[in-house]
Amino acid sequence: MSRILTILKKHFTSDPFYFWSFTALAAINPIVSLFYQPDWLDLAITFALIYISGCLLTTLFCSMGHIGTILKYLSLTIVSLYDLLTLFCLAVFKSFMNATIIETLLETTPNEIKEFISVFIPWWLVVGFICLLASLFYVHYICHTKKRIKMGNKQSYLHLHLFVYIVTVLLIAHQIVIKEILSMSSWTIPFEDIAINLKDHEPRNIQLCESSQQHPQKIVLIIGESHSKGHSSIYGYEKDTNPRIQHLIDDSLVYAFHNIVSPATVTTQSFKYILNTRHHSDIQKEWYKFPSIITILKAAGYRTLWYSNQDEVGLYDNMASCFAHICDYYHFNTKKTRLDGDLISLHKPSKGKEFIIYHLMGQHVDFAKRYPESYKKFKATDYDKKKCQKREVAAHYDNACLYNDFVVAQLMEKYKNEDAIVIYYPDHGIDVFQSSPNYFGHAHGFKKESRKTGLQIPCFIYLSPLYKDHHKALTAQTQRSLDRKYCTADMTFTLMYVAGYDFAQHPTDTLYSLIK
Repeated sequence: MSRILTILKKHFTSDPFYFWSFTALAAINPIVSLFYQPDWLDLAITFALIYISGCLLTTLFCSMGHIGTILKYLSLTIVSLYDLLTLFCLAVFKSFMNATIIETLLETTPNEIKEFISVFIPWWLVVGFICLLASLFYVHYICHTKKRIKMGNKQSYLHLHLFVYIVTVLLIAHQIVIKEILSMSSWTIPFEDIAINLKDHEPRNIQLCESSQQHPQKIVLIIGESHSKGHSSIYGYEKDTNPRIQHLIDDSLVYAFHNIVSPATVTTQSFKYILNTRHHSDIQKEWYKFPSIITILKAAGYRTLWYSNQDEVGLYDNMASCFAHICDYYHFNTKKTRLDGDLISLHKPSKGKEFIIYHLMGQHVDFAKRYPESYKKFKATDYDKKKCQKREVAAHYDNACLYNDFVVAQLMEKYKNEDAIVIYYPDHGIDVFQSSPNYFGHAHGFKKESRKTGLQIPCFIYLSPLYKDHHKALTAQTQRSLDRKYCTADMTFTLMYVAGYDFAQHPTDTLYSLIK
């Protein structure tokens, strides 16, 4: 036993630089967590495991010669990348890495990654991190080449070290990763299962019963992106960001709803609910095993069309794309410089019933790239620095809102001569200096006020003159529903009600409709 301890001690001190480099890099995440979610017991266990792991890694790698040297570099690289990813999640999402963030990152496109990095991660921080990592590798290399490790009887203790090391790694995995991730439903979105299940709900398999009301010929759904209710002049914001929609409201063509929330604060989670028919009581069943509104309206005789200004495929896949591909027709804007206005002229209304979905880029980060130069109305000097420390960001966002107002109004008026209803709402809101004068981005994971801001969204419904003439009862019901508290997770039932159809086996679904 004393001999084993002597050899282990010798191994622990064989490469002190690697040991302390690994320990320091591995400790970055728990140290950062002190500022957000201090849990002293978990932190104590984590630090102990990091220390033991560092000792065992040093022991193991110094027993493996040149292979061990390679593994040292590899382990430091992995730990550094994990640190960088965690810091990125904290900077962008204000949350530690979890299953939801993993899903979001897998759906993120290369263009979105570049925009996120350019906005949220200063270049000097990335360069500094890379330089620090490179210097560690260089010093480690120098130390290693000047003092070669010569150990006898390496093989006698290799299996012991390996066994202990594996046990320790499993403990660390449970403490740092598995404990967090397994509390969620899954690591990633099963995109293949989603696509298969959505396509399996063929229109012929949907049992519907027809109501007595007349069906509108055109049902249009405009899904925005990252639109904050707090930056909408219609809801009391001081800057005039909704002049065109306000004009349509004044003409009694658009109705603004005041108490609408999204089901989530990120796109990946929101799209699980806003286009399918899962009941709140059916949470035990996977959401994608329920028919989507696209399939239902297909069964109701509507031709379905999808026009998107977002990318078709992310790093892994894209949830919105799964819905787009079950439509009768879909189009993704592939221009290098893309604006939502590119979608306005794409659809030519034809005879017959049509269900059209427009998926906008909206006010997605980077805000400055979401509007043309002609909509640069608001400037940094228009804002109080006490309310928003990065005034140019606030100006860019409001300009993006102003352009979004133009696009949405144009899409609505596109159907002014049709028997049409046009519904607009974003997938989620966004916190733009509302919870703090120095924060903007997705809802802050550690602040209740920020999360509230991320859930509150604007919602507008346009009724064409012909629609109002043909559907007087529905028009009156719309007017009476402006103050109703509602979540867009149930908007599919509103669309079903408007279309005049409902599930035969669920006649009470109309209870979930915004319009009653």
